[in-house]
Amino acid sequence: MYISSRPNWRKGVPVTGRTVTRRMPREQRREQLVDAATTAFARTGGYPRTSLEEIAAEAGVTAAIIYRHFTSKAELYQAAIDRACLRLFHTATDADGELTDLSLARMLTWASAEPAAFRLLFRYARLEPEFSHDIEQLWSSMVGAARPHVAAIASSPAWADWGAHLNTTVVIESILVWLDSGSPDPAEAAARLALTVTGIEQAVRAPS
Repeated sequence: MYISSRPNWRKGVPVTGRTVTRRMPREQRREQLVDAATTAFARTGGYPRTSLEEIAAEAGVTAAIIYRHFTSKAELYQAAIDRACLRLFHTATDADGELTDLSLARMLTWASAEPAAFRLLFRYARLEPEFSHDIEQLWSSMVGAARPHVAAIASSPAWADWGAHLNTTVVIESILVWLDSGSPDPAEAAARLALTVTGIEQAVRAPS
């Protein structure tokens, strides 16, 4: 009696019980790998401490699958940075790239939804020489978006520049600490952070 050497398949799983990586459309797989890389990089402590094997395990694939989409760990890390930068900037600004009254709340909402991406940008990539340039550009864009609001009330251009940089630094560091504290009450956190920003705005005004 002839017995086929090929495994029988039921719902995509061979009866042999071996694990088979489910095929995805190329763009969907790429997004999944960037998701997994973002999580792994942030959890492990940045680029140098994270291996492709750890990323593959997070994604539930083999390293060979990663190499079908990215030529190196560095390219994958860059893709994670690029995506996080774009998402954060578009979250915090309007269609014209300007800050709005909702910017703080929206940044907190995004950081709460994607904490690994926020930490990746500002806790790890920011301090890694090979990748810090992109974070510096993002930071400068955020400072530039804040500057017109601060300049409208500042006593001089120098104090406006100081206030815009301080505003950006305080917001980012406050969100990092908020994430580390378990992300308590996003609405209340936004209100508290707004009070901090108001304090900076008061500081750039001419002393009465």
